[in-house]
Amino acid sequence: MAASPITSIVEDHLSTHLASQQRSMLLRDQLVETGFRILQERELDSLNIRDLAAECGVSVGAFYKRFINKDGFLRVLQSVITHNAEAQACTLFDTRRVGVMKLDHIVSDFVGFMIELFNGPAPVSYTHLRA
Repeated sequence: MAASPITSIVEDHLSTHLASQQRSMLLRDQLVETGFRILQERELDSLNIRDLAAECGVSVGAFYKRFINKDGFLRVLQSVITHNAEAQACTLFDTRRVGVMKLDHIVSDFVGFMIELFNGPAPVSYTHLRA
């Protein structure tokens, strides 16, 4: 079975505990995906590990077997957002493509990219980007 995009991003992240079993990797990915979904509904400061674990049907201890702490989990979310935005930007603003585009199309693509980044499936807000 191929690794999910989330698994490939967080596999070596310092904020996660090494997952050697497929089931553990799947749960870690589920926690990340659920974290993004919760953040679409709530503010970052109201993200609660107990609620996150309950949404995934696991114990709080299961969360801490996969992430070092809440801040580490948030750093993983930030890494996923950054990776996805960077991949999208590299595709959208490839120099070979941009070099032959009119300025108004470049600006339009950039504005569309920013709107999607801040309003898309894993929206970014100022609080998500803080260190």
